[in-house]
Amino acid sequence: AASGEVDWTQRVGASIRGRVASDGERVFVAALDNMIRAFDLGNGELKWQVGLASRPLTGPVVAGSTVFITGPGTDIEMRRTLDGAAAGAIKFPARLAVPPGMRESEFGVAIAAITGGLEESWNLLATRPVRALPSTAPRPK
Repeated sequence: AASGEVDWTQRVGASIRGRVASDGERVFVAALDNMIRAFDLGNGELKWQVGLASRPLTGPVVAGSTVFITGPGTDIEMRRTLDGAAAGAIKFPARLAVPPGMRESEFGVAIAAITGGLEESWNLLATRPVRALPSTAPRPK
């Protein structure tokens, strides 16, 4: 509502990790029960939910038709916004120490990350832009 009035409320069922993200049609939340959920932005209906490989470090990031979810390992999972289907992963050479920074541009999503830990050396790295699925991408076969 333009007035800030609440349009709908939906029980998620688990503690939320990080920020909520949206693609303009759906709202995405990552939760501590190792799930990512997509709700209809217009009415709050649960559209899909998918189990994650691990507990998310932060909220999801949306670019094009792709949802990026960061866990505590070496990968960032990529999921389709439409149905939650796997859309690939971004692999880092070592464990992510903190949630990465992500920035979308016309070239894709650029990522800056810190890898390592107390027992390892700390490294700052940046990726070349990763192409997100375009908003009109067909479902992979």
